[in-house]
Amino acid sequence: MFKELMQKIEDAQWFSPERIRSIQYGEFQKLLKHHKEQSPWYKKLMEDKERVPIITKKDIQDAGEDFFSQLIPKQHLPTSEVKTSGSTGEPLLIRTTILTSMFFSAYTLREYVWNKRHLDNELKLSSIRANIDEYTEADVWGSIVSKFFKTGRMQAMPLTTDVVEQNRVMIEFQPNIILTYPNNLRVL
Repeated sequence: MFKELMQKIEDAQWFSPERIRSIQYGEFQKLLKHHKEQSPWYKKLMEDKERVPIITKKDIQDAGEDFFSQLIPKQHLPTSEVKTSGSTGEPLLIRTTILTSMFFSAYTLREYVWNKRHLDNELKLSSIRANIDEYTEADVWGSIVSKFFKTGRMQAMPLTTDVVEQNRVMIEFQPNIILTYPNNLRVL
């Protein structure tokens, strides 16, 4: 199934802009219909509206449980919860599905190949993220990429690590790729 998804994504990049827009619009209409039917908050928001309003992170936070879909199609299960980093001062709780994870993995793998990282299996990755609890090192990156390609080593550290310490361990580790937030990178 994953290979088929990767092929569909690969094929779709060559579609005409009109065909891409048409597909996107059709998928958006399905999503909108589902959310109007299954989200109490969104249903109320869309009453008497002809256009889709822009909603903010604050709107979603204030909506609470009523924002989320009450019925999720079986083929999208299981679900999990993910919290954004809060790098803007406003962390956001979202729900993802197995389908969301599969697409995220497919696009991650595609980005890896497009940037030709698979041609150098010694590249080291340093990840400084809010969802990391403690400093770790590993022989492989640990992502979907490691399932398809040989990767170099990886280090991961919490965003809460003092920036001087972040700098020290990265100098020692010598990463080729740094995955972090713009504000953290600026300080580094």
